[in-house]
This record gives sequence, C-alpha cells and structure tokens, in this order.
Amino acid sequence: MLSKSFSNLFGVVDDEEEARAYALEVLKENIPRSVPKMSDEIDRSQMPFLKRVFQPKTPSEREFQATLYTRLEAGYNIAVNCNGATGLVVVLQVDKGPGSKWNAIYPDRQIEANMRILEVNHITDCFEMIDELRASSEAVIRFRRPVTKRLLVMRDPGSKLGVTLLDFDATSVWVDQVMTSGAVSEWNEQNPLEKITTGTRILEVNGVKGNVHRMYEALRKEGVLELVVESHGPETANRKEPASEGWYPRPVSMKKLGL
Repeated sequence: MLSKSFSNLFGVVDDEEEARAYALEVLKENIPRSVPKMSDEIDRSQMPFLKRVFQPKTPSEREFQATLYTRLEAGYNIAVNCNGATGLVVVLQVDKGPGSKWNAIYPDRQIEANMRILEVNHITDCFEMIDELRASSEAVIRFRRPVTKRLLVMRDPGSKLGVTLLDFDATSVWVDQVMTSGAVSEWNEQNPLEKITTGTRILEVNGVKGNVHRMYEALRKEGVLELVVESHGPETANRKEPASEGWYPRPVSMKKLGL
C-alpha cells in the first residue's frame, strides 16, 4: 500500500487507488525514451536536416611554389620553352625525375605541361631562369596555371588567321606569333581580356581535338572557329588579379609563314 507520505509527494489525493494511478502517470512522463534507429527505409527526402550538404570545391590558386632537388649531372628532367621576346617560360613536358616525384607527393600542386614558370630561386629573367635550372641542385620554382577558355573567332572568306603555329605536342598547337592583321588580330582588338597571344595553347578547333594534323585542317577553314584554348593572360577583368601582372602581347619582329 502506498503510504500517506508517498501520496503527498505527488500531490493531494483522495484515496489509495487514485494515488497509485497518479504516481504511475508521473513515472511514465519521466522515463527516458529510446531514440529510434535510422534505416534505409526512412524517406530522407522529407527530412531536410538529414540531407548531406556538400560544399563546392574551392578553386585552386593559379600560382604555387615547388622546391625540387637533384644532382647536377642528372638535371630536373623538365622540358621548357623560353620566348625571349615576351619573357615567357612554359613547361613542355615533365619526365621521370624530381618533377614526377613532386607530382606523386602533391596531387593538388601538379607540375603539368603549359604551366608558366614565373621565378626560379628569386630569378625572373627568362634566360637566367633557364641557366639557373641547369646549374643548380636545388630549385625553388614558382608556377602559374593557365586558364582554359572557349573562344569564337570569325574568319572572313579570303582572310588569313594571322598566326604562326607550332606543335606543342601530338595533341595540341602552340601560338608562336600573332600578326598585325588577320582574324586573330581583329579578335584581340575587340576582346582585350580574351586575347590570343604568344604562348596560347589551342586544345580544340570546332570539336576537333587530340590530333594536331586534323586541328591544322580545321584552322584553315573559313567561317566561325570555336576554339578551346589555354591562356596565360588574366582570368578576369579585375586588374588587381596577380595573373595580370607581366602579361602583354609579343611585339611583332619578323613575319613568318602562318595560317
């Protein structure tokens, strides 16, 4: 039997049966409830708080620094191209050696073809950077990634494209020189932030890619040329962007046979 004191603990009641019922109700309210387990049968679409939110991947910075080590007699095994007229030094190929070892360790800072070399051991001159790479066993190199863009260049009937091109590799074409007249020159005048300059790498022409011979044939055609290129120019119209520093078109020195 419930004692009078126990009954008074839960409040004033008239009889023993009412006191017992009242006590059970109070106890039920204070019993911890188990949390139901989640299962695949639950419709998570109706539960926004269960949806996993994926943050967009932060775009990688265009510039990064790499420190490479080698023996003087071995070299760095990184093929580069140096254009003295613009001071542009770009990576052509990364062979087995310090560069490939760096790439294996740092997947977010890969040294790849057509990256621009801005500095080697605090040296910024085009030819002096090449000499430093040949004469050093430790190189602190600052790289800049190119920007991939899609451009629509109009080539009128009977006009020239107005560029001199070289094979960058078996799958892409490198702009060596831009003439003062032609479709590309007109494009540059109308689109100063999307210029095609020395060092621009053409990856695709009107859907043709992966074969330089077919790309050359596509570039000879008249009409609209849809180009996918890698540019070393500024990425945006923001003049404070670091990529815009030191970027300028190559002055025309001598005309070569081009498209």
